[in-house]
Amino acid sequence: MDMLRSLNKSYPNESFSLFDGFGTQILGCLGSPKPSLVKNSLAFVYEILVQAGDIHPLIFERLLPQLLRLTQHTSKSFRTCSVQCVSQVYKCHANPTTLRIFAVQSVSQSGKPALSKFAFKCLIKGVHSLKERISEVDAQTFQVIFKAILWHLNHFKCKTRSSAERLCRYFFDLMGREHFKEYIKNLVDENVLSLFEANQFVNVAMSVEKKPGSARMSYRDFQSLNHQSMRLNKQRNKVQGPPDELCLPQQPRYF
Repeated sequence: MDMLRSLNKSYPNESFSLFDGFGTQILGCLGSPKPSLVKNSLAFVYEILVQAGDIHPLIFERLLPQLLRLTQHTSKSFRTCSVQCVSQVYKCHANPTTLRIFAVQSVSQSGKPALSKFAFKCLIKGVHSLKERISEVDAQTFQVIFKAILWHLNHFKCKTRSSAERLCRYFFDLMGREHFKEYIKNLVDENVLSLFEANQFVNVAMSVEKKPGSARMSYRDFQSLNHQSMRLNKQRNKVQGPPDELCLPQQPRYF
């Protein structure tokens, strides 16, 4: 592994050749029972992700699932190193291949909810990293992403479901109302989604549509508004006076 790291530093553009020749050994090292070998392998992977420009999709197909599994390792150092590697993927190497892997891993790890949630979180960040390059995503990858969104809408609650709703809304805003409905209809025609699932998608996209004045108010703003309302009520009472039915005779005081 030390020799591979030296070769990668000397020839950073030959990462595919290194993985093509030693991919099986590298994956074996990542799953090794020896902690020092795993750490060295994660350092090697991180160096490739940082130094290399375009990385061959086959490398991600073999490597990324293993990195995602290591993010849930019992060792804190393993988790930290693998999370750094995965974050480098969705920040600098977001493409149809990595998005598809994140989407598939978020659904296939149904028995491991923490891993499913983390993979879905990476999918969302990868989608936002693409920005204007979202047009590079092919139709098949879009289908996998939409199936992942639907799965998380139905299998998780609270924060993860809210994230799925926001991602659905993101595509709704990106495509526009009519194009979004047309795309969902095409998925039904291609038997990718059932009619029930299609209606669920459209309802979620429409239900989370932003409404005027729907933004959350901070506690400080709420407190300020509350004090302002109290001052206005006091001024109004001073000007108008209390209603007649509230003007009760004062009781004498006894000392």
